[in-house]
Formats: sequence, structure tokens, C-alpha cells
Amino acid sequence: MASRIDSVIGERTERRRATAVARVMPLLHDLRSEGFDLVVIGSLARQEFKSHSDVDFLVRGSLDTHGRAKVERAVAAGMRGSNIAYDLVYAADLAAERLEEFERDLIMDDGNYGASAGVAHNERMVEGLRKTIAVGDSGEIQDGSAVQI
Repeated sequence: MASRIDSVIGERTERRRATAVARVMPLLHDLRSEGFDLVVIGSLARQEFKSHSDVDFLVRGSLDTHGRAKVERAVAAGMRGSNIAYDLVYAADLAAERLEEFERDLIMDDGNYGASAGVAHNERMVEGLRKTIAVGDSGEIQDGSAVQI
């Protein structure tokens, strides 16, 4: 079982990830409905979001100054109050090799995580929860004992 501090960090990280997803998904939907092609890349897209992570957005397509300003205002408004930093990356400003790198880990266009990453993440979570429950149910460990799973 993880230490108490590890459990607290894990809980805070999960709350922060949930906050990021709750802010990002409506934002993506709203901007897409206005004709913008915006996706999430980086740690949130790879399901490696940590307590210190930011949200990385990739804006695809060519936008004029007005379009960029509209995206920037919408993202700023959508993330305001979340205490989560974000980066906006414009595909039109990137070299082809760099763009390919970013697109490897983006959230799929329907807003769902890539299937293989999602399945692997959920399997790890389930296994960890099973171990935690088994240790707690065993009755062999005294309250307050340090346990490593």
C-alpha cells in the first residue's frame, strides 16, 4: 500500500486531472462548433497528467490574427479559475517533423483518449485498486502500518 503522502498526492493529482478534463472537453466542443480545429496534446492526451502538469492545446489549420485572438480568448476564459496552466501551439508555426511528434499523442477527434492508452491506464488503475482492497481486507495489518504494494 502507498504511504499516506503518496495517497494524498495521488488524490490531488486525480482531482487536478479531472478538473483539466472538465475544463477542456466543453472548450474543445465549443471551439469546434465555431469551426476551429483544436486538440489536446501532451501529458493529458497521453494520460500521464501529474499534479504539476499543464494542458497543451494544438490548434490545427491556418488562422489569421483575428482567429488566433478568438481561440486565445476562449481558452483563457475556459481555463480561468482552474489553477492549471496551459500552452497554445499553432500547427501552422511548426516544422512538419515537430507537428508529427505532437500529433502522435493527441486526443482523438471525438474527444476520447486513444483506445490502447485508455485500456492500459484503466487496467493499471483496476489492478492497483484490487491490491489496495486485498491488503485492507486481509486483517493481517494493524491500523497505521506502512504497507507497500
